[in-house]
Amino acid sequence: MSVPMSVPMSVPMSVPMSVPMSVPMSVPMSVPMSVQVIMYYDEYERKYGDGFYPQIDNFTETMDSWTKITFNKITFHNKKVWFQMNDGCINGLDGDCGTKLLYYLNMHSNSNIDFDYPVSIYGSNGLQLYPKK
Repeated sequence: MSVPMSVPMSVPMSVPMSVPMSVPMSVPMSVPMSVQVIMYYDEYERKYGDGFYPQIDNFTETMDSWTKITFNKITFHNKKVWFQMNDGCINGLDGDCGTKLLYYLNMHSNSNIDFDYPVSIYGSNGLQLYPKK
């Protein structure tokens, strides 16, 4: 399954003056509530080292493996969050990976249409990955 780079939004040509232009007039039915992200990691560290600390960028030579991780936008602890749904439990997000991942998830989901941006990311074990506690 490929993740769309942008989600089209249709707005009628004649919008009533009382409706702000930032409010979508109609939302497509195929808007994703989940997003797949390719993330890179060090296989040795995942199996024998500190754990699973994937990165959204592969700019180091130590990241020798990759995987597709699915995140679903859900309500968890009474707030909208991104929740990891597959591929083992992420132990943490190093450096600026949390910031980049949150931006990617929000931009490739319906959050850019309904303006309901989750501000947290959780691993499959319920551990808050971003922002760090």
